[in-house]
Amino acid sequence: MIEKKAVIGGVEISYMRKPARYDTKHLVIVFSGFSGNGKPAYNYHNTLSDCPAEVVWIQDYFFGGESYYLCAKGQFNIEPIVYGFISSILQELKLEATDCTVLGSSKGGSAAMYYGFKYNFGTIIASVPQFHIGSYVEQDWPYALKHMTDGLSESGIRDIQGKLDYMIAEAIKDSHPQKNVYLISSLADVQYETEIANNVKQLRKFENFNLIMANSQMIKQHNQVSRHTIATTMSIVNLSAMGMSPRFSDEELKFRVLSPPEKPSFRPYVKLKKFKTNEGKYYPEGISVIRGVSCENYSDINMKLVLKNNEQKLSIGIAKDNKPDLSRELFDGDLVNYDKGWFCTLKHAGLPIDELPLGEWSAHIEVLSKGYVRQAPLTSDKEFLSTGEGNIKRMVFRANAKESSFIITPI
Repeated sequence: MIEKKAVIGGVEISYMRKPARYDTKHLVIVFSGFSGNGKPAYNYHNTLSDCPAEVVWIQDYFFGGESYYLCAKGQFNIEPIVYGFISSILQELKLEATDCTVLGSSKGGSAAMYYGFKYNFGTIIASVPQFHIGSYVEQDWPYALKHMTDGLSESGIRDIQGKLDYMIAEAIKDSHPQKNVYLISSLADVQYETEIANNVKQLRKFENFNLIMANSQMIKQHNQVSRHTIATTMSIVNLSAMGMSPRFSDEELKFRVLSPPEKPSFRPYVKLKKFKTNEGKYYPEGISVIRGVSCENYSDINMKLVLKNNEQKLSIGIAKDNKPDLSRELFDGDLVNYDKGWFCTLKHAGLPIDELPLGEWSAHIEVLSKGYVRQAPLTSDKEFLSTGEGNIKRMVFRANAKESSFIITPI
């Protein structure tokens, strides 16, 4: 799908759109959560590719930043743009508001609730949303709050935050009760007590309100809930698109009880995922764990980049990072926490090319975890060919599914 642009009320809106399959009479609007790097993204764009309904993804990037689809630079002037855009598509497709599902997770879930309740769309699917937007964004996404309140005095900022904290509650109070509402959450989400538990009561006014809890051992934090429940979300979307809105009331998704492996293999698992060069430095990143050995804490694991040729073996210290999705990606039936099994350079600052020794070297990763030491070639599922230069040396790096190597020559 290709990103498109539209101008609504003099303001540009970025979106993607997938046509409906056959004669499906439904529109799905997707709102996105925070990307984490300040660059807005489109959520669910792969998983909704086979949805039978018309699907439109709206990017949350207005007046130069992320805004909860509500507020930028101290002005609540985004809502009419977004609603006008959705209305124009409904009119084009000859659909009613009741034929529309609004979907999102986290920030996107908050937007789905606000627009869904205020404008009485037929179905709302919100995963781990925030109800108290103003308070939350100050604590967790200060750069977004700055964009949303830019140019205001301190008292003006507090006024905006106060309004953001109660916008969803007000929309719920005034909303028509005949709608389908699906709220997905987890006790493992630190936001459950502050954002969900105290707000469920007001949602029970809706005729088909469903609280769906996902209390899996593999969900350990907020941003893992939506990914772990994506099959459930897509099932609800697809049924809603066909006019069959499921009714669950309050349900807890069923997950298998996991245990640590009885007979770990202790095999090394090493995969290069990223590699780049820039301004005389190189930046390798990827996965490096010992199968069956938990690395929940930083103290549980260490890694080294090992270079070898026929005559020498050299070790280069590398760092590790927290990637909570690794435990899901590497899941093979047992409960093992691989969260700290991501290798990278210290503070992601890169390693100097000039410090690499001259010659051709095969590259390996050595993993030290809880007393076990393993080493494996640095391989990759895709081929890398990267060149870079320091002040005195030139580097050529190659990697594939079998091996990787550095060729270092003088400039």
